[in-house]
Amino acid sequence: MKYYLFTLLIFLNLNSFSQKRKFKKMVNNLKFIKEMPYIPELSGDSLFWIVIKQKKEIIPFLIKKLDDTTKTTAIVPNFGGNYTVADIAYFAITKIIHNIPTNEFINNISSSHKNGNWLYWEYTRKNIKNRKKLKHKINIWYKLNKHNLIWVRYKRKFRSANDWKFEKNIHPLGGYYKLKDNYKKH
Repeated sequence: MKYYLFTLLIFLNLNSFSQKRKFKKMVNNLKFIKEMPYIPELSGDSLFWIVIKQKKEIIPFLIKKLDDTTKTTAIVPNFGGNYTVADIAYFAITKIIHNIPTNEFINNISSSHKNGNWLYWEYTRKNIKNRKKLKHKINIWYKLNKHNLIWVRYKRKFRSANDWKFEKNIHPLGGYYKLKDNYKKH
């Protein structure tokens, strides 16, 4: 009996190690993303969609990349410049977990934009210290709230082509996580 238990523990340990290695490789490959989802909603590089399909399990690995300023060839529409690995990791996290209070984490800066994506881009591009602060705050938020996240299935289909005549598709993730209703966010 001890032998079987020992074997099972070794197997579980190896499986966990293998999964961690897989997630680490996936987030290290974010630097190869050439296009992020924009219009249509399900556009973008397949590497991005592979990452978000890992759901909550990959979040700690994505958080570690939130200060990685390695530039990619993916262009940021409307805001200019290129995505960094940190930006891609951030947007992957926000696809997996909706309504992370990012604006509350960064709204103490003087900005003409008090919310929305402008605030994110202005804050993170200002300097690396801001990226590190945001990384720290998201990490704390996630650790405090990961056990209070619930899964919500998407009830709609998403555009996968610019041409409206093409059929809409199911989101690759199938849903998203959100905080339980009436739960204090931080």
